[in-house]
Amino acid sequence: MEAIRQHARVRRLTRIVSVAMITAGVVILTDAAMTLAWKEPVSLIYGAVKQAQASDELAGLQDEFGATADLDAVANAGGLEPQAQELARQFAREAPNGEGIGRIKIPSIGIDYVFVEGTGTTTLQRGLGRYPETAFPGQGKTIGIAGHRTTYLAPFRKINDVDDTGTSAWSSPPAIPCSAPRNATCSSPTLWRSS
Repeated sequence: MEAIRQHARVRRLTRIVSVAMITAGVVILTDAAMTLAWKEPVSLIYGAVKQAQASDELAGLQDEFGATADLDAVANAGGLEPQAQELARQFAREAPNGEGIGRIKIPSIGIDYVFVEGTGTTTLQRGLGRYPETAFPGQGKTIGIAGHRTTYLAPFRKINDVDDTGTSAWSSPPAIPCSAPRNATCSSPTLWRSS
């Protein structure tokens, strides 16, 4: 009699474990299928929250920067490009790691994201990040931007679909906007000042 009860307990435990494993497998396969077909759903929600925070930070930084920038040094910098470069240099000194510093738009693939300073793991969970060893927006040089393809908003999921005729634009407090065909540079950004 005890052997029958023991056997029944083992069967019940086996059934519970089997159902749990099958359920876990279905959840994992569903998540993988959604990631391949669209974007990873859990990090997408987290990334959207973090992107909204970065957008708020950028708005605050834009409000503060014009008041703190040494506008006399900018006025003495010469033409429009040197002025934008001086503003970018000043802004780069104030830009905190992990906080929003600009916005990038590539309409042909649906990119319209705030990008943040840095490329660390937690930084890229917010969306796109600027490689610190590359130029700062407004300096008239190449800017390196990092981002994920399948997780944390998957901003670069369709980056291969950008063609040479597509345009992109970036903006940050020192100079907005800068639009150019891919693989080209902007020659005359518009100065930004808070009112």
